[in-house]
Amino acid sequence: MNELATLKQGQIALLDALAVEARTYAENAYANMMALGRVLSQAKEMLPHGEFLAWVEEKVGISSRYGEHFASCYRVYGDKPEYAKLGKSKLSRRSGSGKPCRVFRRSAG
Repeated sequence: MNELATLKQGQIALLDALAVEARTYAENAYANMMALGRVLSQAKEMLPHGEFLAWVEEKVGISSRYGEHFASCYRVYGDKPEYAKLGKSKLSRRSGSGKPCRVFRRSAG
């Protein structure tokens, strides 16, 4: 980060603007992750036992590992108000199944 001291004022302003834009995308990604988890959790409940992972890969087009991960994150945190106050950074390190919901490793702001 010492190299930042040598940047010109215009470059610093641009980097600040890019950071704001990146945080916006990160917030959207978090919201989309929870929405995807909700949808996948609903589908998992409807599918016969053992069919979910194949369905995720075939119909949704993501790996079964990601499908299970997002569904698990939603089941743990979903629409629970008590977790809404924790924020992204703490949620990213927690999981009910022992697997972290890693979309965000630390807070951006």
